[in-house]
Amino acid sequence: MTILIVCFNALAIFLLFRFLLKIDFSNKLINFHHMTISYYRNEGLGQRLKKRYIEELFLEEKITLSEIWVFYLIYITLIFILNLITQLNPFYKYSLSVLFIALPFLLMEVIRNHLNKKIERGLFQLLTQFNSRLMKKEDVICAMYEIERAIDNQPIRKILRRFNQSIQIGVLPEQAFQNTKRICTNDYFKYIITNIEIVYKRRGNVSELMRALENEYTSIQIEVNKRKTELIHELRMILVSLAIFLLVTIKVINDNDYILSFYSGHYGLIALISVIVSLGIVLVVKGFLKTY
Repeated sequence: MTILIVCFNALAIFLLFRFLLKIDFSNKLINFHHMTISYYRNEGLGQRLKKRYIEELFLEEKITLSEIWVFYLIYITLIFILNLITQLNPFYKYSLSVLFIALPFLLMEVIRNHLNKKIERGLFQLLTQFNSRLMKKEDVICAMYEIERAIDNQPIRKILRRFNQSIQIGVLPEQAFQNTKRICTNDYFKYIITNIEIVYKRRGNVSELMRALENEYTSIQIEVNKRKTELIHELRMILVSLAIFLLVTIKVINDNDYILSFYSGHYGLIALISVIVSLGIVLVVKGFLKTY
């Protein structure tokens, strides 16, 4: 049974990595001559992990990918030891093991999502700051340096600081733009940086670009706020429907002794159903609160 649990845990880790990193395994099965095409880029699992959980979370100066692997292996070893010494039902033991193995990645995903939302809240200020700086002087590099000191949003400030530090040590602006996009978790922020990079390379009018981006972002936010209002109403209706369904279910169980006696002797099943229902509600709420 222990070997079976270990195999299930290994399989769970493999599936978890596929889900979190969205690895496209079909690309790894194509012919080698296709892999030489210039636009093809295969970073590998290690590089994806480093980018997602170290660079995008600004942890390069605090911990390395190797140290994370060491701590994670120790963590998994402790879970296996607890599996051996506990006397739980194998099904519950396996379920809890999968949950605890996935927990570090889930926590990092929550932190990453929080950073993404925090960046999104500061995008309008970023565009406004760019416009005000570029009206005085048409210099993107100088504007980046000034905005870093002026902007209140901490994640955006850290990203701009990386860009400015790269320029100060002699990195070409083109490469600094690429490095900046690499550590961005927010797609619209990447979109802004990409547009600035293109106009900068072509020696275009950056001020005009930033005014257009600010107007575009304002229009998008108006539509998003309208949609959020509609979604909140739909969410309330769904939660009310779930509450009615729950009350009806409790009423049916209480009115039928054989159903009540079955669940009274299977507390583990009640706990499992409660967890599944709770996760369903969380997913519904998260889906309706999704940012656009």
